[in-house]
Amino acid sequence: MDLIMKIIRRTIALAVILVLLFFIIPSKPVSKQDYEYAGVTARKQCISFMKEIEGAAELYRMENSVTSEIKMESPQRLNEMKYLKLVTRCSMNKDKDYALTVPGGSSTVEVECPTHGKLSEVDTAGLEKGIRKRSFFEKLFLDKVSSR
Repeated sequence: MDLIMKIIRRTIALAVILVLLFFIIPSKPVSKQDYEYAGVTARKQCISFMKEIEGAAELYRMENSVTSEIKMESPQRLNEMKYLKLVTRCSMNKDKDYALTVPGGSSTVEVECPTHGKLSEVDTAGLEKGIRKRSFFEKLFLDKVSSR
């Protein structure tokens, strides 16, 4: 009778451990890039970069009294003049820079990504949709992996 009870207890303990491991270990290898650069999140990041460049170009236009249109193939000039801290690129197309047009007068600055298009034409509605939320265990796992 004692032998049967030991076998049952060990079987139950093993089953509990397997169930816990099933929920703790992700079903596929997960890296931070799966969340940061996949699809919708990359688009949100790109829009954020374009808005930052737009703000820097707007400040440049106001401080330098731009009267005629200026086209820039890269925001490098804004960086050199200290209007922009970093020259960023879209995470989905790291080979090309953002192009921008600084108009004279009161028109808005136009920033264009080679992948996602012009900032004024980008549809930002519904960007929250499609982002897979990480489970508690995935957050815990990714935080430990990224701290190594």
